Formats: sequence, structure tokens, C-alpha cells
Amino acid sequence: MRRTTTGKVLLVSSDKPLRGQLRAWLVHEGMTGNSLCTVASGRACQTIVSQLRPRVTVIDDAEPDTDGPTLLPTLRQQVPDVLVVYLATYHTAELEREIRQLGVLYYTEKPPDEGSLRKVLGTVLHQPLPQGSAAGINT
Repeated sequence: MRRTTTGKVLLVSSDKPLRGQLRAWLVHEGMTGNSLCTVASGRACQTIVSQLRPRVTVIDDAEPDTDGPTLLPTLRQQVPDVLVVYLATYHTAELEREIRQLGVLYYTEKPPDEGSLRKVLGTVLHQPLPQGSAAGINT
């Protein structure tokens, strides 16, 4: 039985198989077409994020046109209370420190541990939305 999900999710990844895998899991968890959006580049993310106002954005750092440390501040300017899950292609302690300082909800290396990622996203997506949050509510 599917639980009710709240808010919108934006998947940002140039890795088509990863986008497909994450999308399939989110649909299985109860996300529908109008609450789930995938884009293949940082530029596309920057274009759509203000309009979409996602609750959660999953960022794969292997983007052809930007990197995570550049994309995250821009994302935060457009949607300050968005929750970010960051998937690092090449993990270093320095990168993790930098990304965590930018306020991500969850940082992990690729490929992500499916169980941990499911737990994090499942918990967030099944919680009630805060009143007036960016998580898909236009106020």
C-alpha cells in the first residue's frame, strides 16, 4: 500500500540510468507525475526550481555544466528551505565538508546505498508540510 507523499521532488542528474532508478523508486513510493520532475543539468535545475519550488532536490554532482558547490548556493537563493540530497561522484573529505556547510539534508557517495536513501527520502516525503514552506505550496 502506498503512503501519501507531500511536496515535490526535483532530480538533477545527467546520469540517465540513475535518474530512471530514482524516479522509479519515487513513483513506487507514491510520487505522481505532477510532483516529480527530473532534469539533466544544473542549468535546467536553475531554470525550473523557482517555478517548481520542490520540497526535496536530489543533486548528482556529475553535471556537465556546473558542480555541486556552485549549484547549491544558487538553489538556496531561489528556494531557501529546499531540502537537498547530494550524491558525490568523487568523494573527498574536503568536498563533504564544503557540501555539508552549505546545509544539505543528506550527503552520500555514488552509487547511493538504496536502503539509506529510501529511509531519508521516505521520512521527508511522508511528513506533513510546514505551513507556507517552499515544498510545493504557493503562498
